[in-house]
Amino acid sequence: MLEEKLKVKIANKKKEICEFDLVLYEGHPDNNDYVKLVLQQKEQAIAFSADNYFKALEKLRRYLEDRNQKILCKGSNKNVYPSAMQLDMGTGRNAYSLTLGKQAKLADVVDIFDESNFDSCVSCDKQKDFFEKWIESLNK
Repeated sequence: MLEEKLKVKIANKKKEICEFDLVLYEGHPDNNDYVKLVLQQKEQAIAFSADNYFKALEKLRRYLEDRNQKILCKGSNKNVYPSAMQLDMGTGRNAYSLTLGKQAKLADVVDIFDESNFDSCVSCDKQKDFFEKWIESLNK
């Protein structure tokens, strides 16, 4: 099982920011198509697993949204979303930074765990809405 430890920032609605450890696990003895995120601070830890990092991050984000918090990373940005191929052929760690009316290119790929700013990060639902608008904008 591969393991990587990152530092991430989580903010509340007042823009107060705390730093956490985020441990990424990839692979499982029984299932290679498995990833896990473990958010840690001091003695506390909470885990989220899925078949790719983007889905696991979405589970973490929804957990935080219920607590009026958000993780400040590219994967929370309104205009960042993975393609089906990024999810199927990889671990969902990379996604495209999308622009309405423009096809995504390799140069638009970002690591979903790279740091982002408070104002760029939105709810999971707003992110999905933007992705659907982006798809529509390509058909015009």
